[in-house]
Amino acid sequence: MFLSPDPPGKPSVSLSPDYPAYVAGDKVEINCSAPPGASPVQYGFYQNRTPLGSPPGHASSWRTDLQANTRNATRSFACTYMELIQGREVPSYASDPVSISVFPALAAPSLRLIPPLPLYVTGETVTAECVVPAEPYVPRAHWVLRDGETLRELPGSRFPLNVTPSDSGTYQCGYNTELHGRHLRSPPSEPVPLNVTDPPPQPQLSVDPLSGVVSEGLPLLITCMAPRNTSERRFHFYKDGAEILFADTGSEISTMEPGTSFMNFSVLSIPWAGPSNTGQFSCGYEVNMSGRWIPSPRSQAVNITVTAWSLPVPLVAGCGGAATALALLLLLICLCRKKTAGA
Repeated sequence: MFLSPDPPGKPSVSLSPDYPAYVAGDKVEINCSAPPGASPVQYGFYQNRTPLGSPPGHASSWRTDLQANTRNATRSFACTYMELIQGREVPSYASDPVSISVFPALAAPSLRLIPPLPLYVTGETVTAECVVPAEPYVPRAHWVLRDGETLRELPGSRFPLNVTPSDSGTYQCGYNTELHGRHLRSPPSEPVPLNVTDPPPQPQLSVDPLSGVVSEGLPLLITCMAPRNTSERRFHFYKDGAEILFADTGSEISTMEPGTSFMNFSVLSIPWAGPSNTGQFSCGYEVNMSGRWIPSPRSQAVNITVTAWSLPVPLVAGCGGAATALALLLLLICLCRKKTAGA
């Protein structure tokens, strides 16, 4: 009579890494340990009582990727082993299961730059804001990467930057949170480029006449000269700090090639200078870079004085002498007439 042998002793199952909670995407190794004295020839692994498979040979572990939907899910793992008894492979009892909770993976945030511009200028303040998806996780801290390297970590979601060209690069952000005592780090956001440039060079302002002193009614030319390159430009002139609006003044701007914005100078022409043109003049220009008009610093200011119209001194002296001679001539004629009448 053939008697079936008793099943081998119950194994134990453990997980590595052993976390208080898991998130979708975690890789877990299920380890099966036979009791002392057992001689397993093969192991079997189960999830929620469904066979996962058997590793090759005498391997006693099985790796799996945890998955979860939008809600947390419970997973239960167990294992068995086969032992050769009296020439037969006899399965053991199943281990006590190990149950875990699997939560949704942390979603990547999005990074936005405030204000959103294609190009920034040295000295401007740019705010990098890390926008975290709503629920189920509460961020404990936020971090920003530039070209893959961590810049800083702050409790808030906004990172103000007073930018210089050295801040140019590709930016990403992320956040940290906790899940049942486990520290989690989100994947980084999609990269966002940040480009910074220095402002255009300062222009030079020159006037004709060079002295800056012009008589009322005479022409006055004010030239704004920028460094020569092929950038598209817009020029601006200022008087006593306020921009000159040419439609209101009757003055006109002309360039070497009217209608083009690629010339490196602009001339403010005042055909008839008047007292209202006395003041401090300066100029500036804008350059079109990446679709944004970037202003230059203003030029050094030049003082212009319009004087009242007057005749030159030699001409005044000559006119005075002629008047005196004419008066003497008239007096002489009168005297001659009196003498003639007396005779």
